[in-house]
Amino acid sequence: MKEKEFQKRIIKMIRDDGGIVFNVHGHGMQAPGWPDLYIALPASELFDSWQGWVELKVGKNKATPLQEHRIIQLQKVGCPACVLRLLGWPMCQIEHKDSALNYLRLVEVLGEVEEK
Repeated sequence: MKEKEFQKRIIKMIRDDGGIVFNVHGHGMQAPGWPDLYIALPASELFDSWQGWVELKVGKNKATPLQEHRIIQLQKVGCPACVLRLLGWPMCQIEHKDSALNYLRLVEVLGEVEEK
């Protein structure tokens, strides 16, 4: 599966759960390195609401050094940010997370996610 298809499926899952997704489209007027999606999820019966940045990757594609730097910057100011890697639909892996507890609501929506 290509990253665009992965992105479409993730956006649908988030919206189906009542969440809001801002899709960052890189262009010349925007600073480079920002993650692909900003996601805001409402609270569920089990978890509080969740907002954060998610960089999507498929297969062996890696975040660029600038993307990794931006994720660390966001985490340092208290904003959850991570890489969500597709391992094979629907199995995903969350990478570069600052604390597993920060991502429980996201994992609840996505279903089959393993931690790295």
